[in-house]
This record gives sequence, structure tokens and C-alpha cells, in this order.
Amino acid sequence: PTAVTITYTANPQSVTINYVDETGNAVGTATISGTTGSTTPYTLTAPNKYDLLTGQATTGNYTFKANGNTPITVTVSDHHDMGTMTTTATINQTGLPTAATTPVTVTWNTDTDQVTGKTTYTPASDLTVNSPKVDGYTPATNTVTVPTPTTGTKPTDQTIDLNYTPNVQTTTINYVDGTGKVIGTSTISGTTDNSTPYTLTVPANYDFSPNQEPTGSYFFEASG
Repeated sequence: PTAVTITYTANPQSVTINYVDETGNAVGTATISGTTGSTTPYTLTAPNKYDLLTGQATTGNYTFKANGNTPITVTVSDHHDMGTMTTTATINQTGLPTAATTPVTVTWNTDTDQVTGKTTYTPASDLTVNSPKVDGYTPATNTVTVPTPTTGTKPTDQTIDLNYTPNVQTTTINYVDGTGKVIGTSTISGTTDNSTPYTLTVPANYDFSPNQEPTGSYFFEASG
């Protein structure tokens, strides 16, 4: 009898890589091709706007069986773009004789989810600063806090009103005799940048010098 040789060719095979997000939703696919019994190397590439999970191997080898080749499922996460932005909070200082403002620069970290398009903003700098000092005045609060916007709301420039109250001040009236010796004192009280009227009262057993005005007004400066 004559021998008959039959040659078999390995069939083409393919398997699907299914990319799913962290909730299990399909977000993309890829195909690995080969032939029965062969091993095909592959490289994972996350779909646009997604990233492979940390620790996920990016390459592998797939050996094709004659049938029943199992698809590969790869979980991916939303890609996030990180950045920064700045805003200005202007402290509007009220209650002063001259209008004054103090700018405060605030830096924010931005995190934009490329899948949802949503951006979150978190402060990268301290939102609480010391109130600006003004000689002769006391601010309503020792610190000023820049408000944090609601989640997902882009921070904007803001104006924060801060009222100042003039400090109470006093000065002393010294009564001196002809030699310069202090023979009595009295006190005038008032507030910064305001005038207080006063009346002189000569100490007992003394008289005012000629041309001494018995009344006057005293202006309290912020300092000095």
C-alpha cells in the first residue's frame, strides 16, 4: 500500500482584550492574533482618557488553544490631569481714615478627571492669614480666612471686608512751675485719628501764666 501524508495547518486564532473601568463598564477592546498552539506576545495599551492600574503588567504572552480561548479582562482607571491655579483674595480694610486693601495670593491644586471632565480644587497654600497691621487700629479679627468653594466649583477672586476700630489713647497734661518742676498732671483720653477737647484746671495754689489758653483740642495720632 502507498502511504498518504496529510499536512495540517494551524488555524488562525484571535482573542479579545476587554478593557473595563473600575465599575465594570466596557471602555475599549483590543485583539491578539495568532495560530493554534502558538504563543503571541502582547502589550496592553489603555484606551484614551484611561490609565492602567498601578502594578498592572503592561506586557504578556498568550498561548492559543484549539478552542475555548478565554478573553482577557483588564481593569483601567480614569486618567487625571494635575495642575495648579492661583486666585487673589483682596482684604478690604474698612474703618480707616484712608481706604486700604491688601491682596492675598492663593494657590490651588487642580485635578481634572479626563473621563468625566470634572475638576476638583484643593488649596495648596494656607487659606488663613494674619490680619494686616495698621498702627493705632485693631482689626475685628486677628486672622482672615479665604472661603473654600463648594466641591467642583472653580475658585474665583474674592473681596473680604475687614473692619478696624481706632484704639483708645491717652496723653498726659503736665503742669509745671516757672522752674520746670512738675506740680500736677491730668489726662486726656480719645481714639486714634480723632480730636478730644480738653479744659485745663490749674493745680491748687497756682495760677495760669499770662496768655495761657484754658481750653483746647488734642489730636491723637496713630503713633508718636
